[in-house]
Amino acid sequence: MVQYKKDPVRERITRAALEEMARFGYEKTTMAAIAHRADLATGNIYRYFKNKSDLFLAILPDRFLRSILSLLTKKVRALDGVDDVRTLPSGSPFHLLSDETLDFMIDHRLRLIILLAGTDGSPHEGFSERVVRHLQKLATEHFRSVDPGFTLSKLQKFNLGLAYRHFVGATSEILLQYERAQDMRQALIAYMQYHQGGLHAMLARPFPS
Repeated sequence: MVQYKKDPVRERITRAALEEMARFGYEKTTMAAIAHRADLATGNIYRYFKNKSDLFLAILPDRFLRSILSLLTKKVRALDGVDDVRTLPSGSPFHLLSDETLDFMIDHRLRLIILLAGTDGSPHEGFSERVVRHLQKLATEHFRSVDPGFTLSKLQKFNLGLAYRHFVGATSEILLQYERAQDMRQALIAYMQYHQGGLHAMLARPFPS
């Protein structure tokens, strides 16, 4: 297989774009600011990317978004039929996928910060809400795998959406707050445990329709 050398200028541009958009969001990030961070003339960026949207899609292609949703799906479906995650051994598929998810989040910290909190005006605007809807669907499927007669009341559906919006917001805040992998991992694990406990209590309790 032919090996192609990486273009160091292109890498400087994409890295600078990630850092700027993670800090300010897509809408407020300018090509001039990216060029300044990359220590380049603004015009040089346009030798590599047609515009800001083109640059955005280079650092956050559709396949990356699909990989996020796929990983979340595998993790939740590993809990099919399991009423209490605390009963699972450490080597269970769910725990292994949880570790894989954490590694993914840490490895792609800046990309996830942008996707979860900074897509306004971008080609992926609204992705955080797409994640919320996807997680709502997976959670409902999970509880039906435990109890085939499970139905979601209007109040539960509203609260489930609220819980997952908080989850998405908290995840982006944690990734933004911490830079050390160990700190991120500990904070994410603590919040996920809190979230799982609250979710189980909320959906296990009957609510009026």
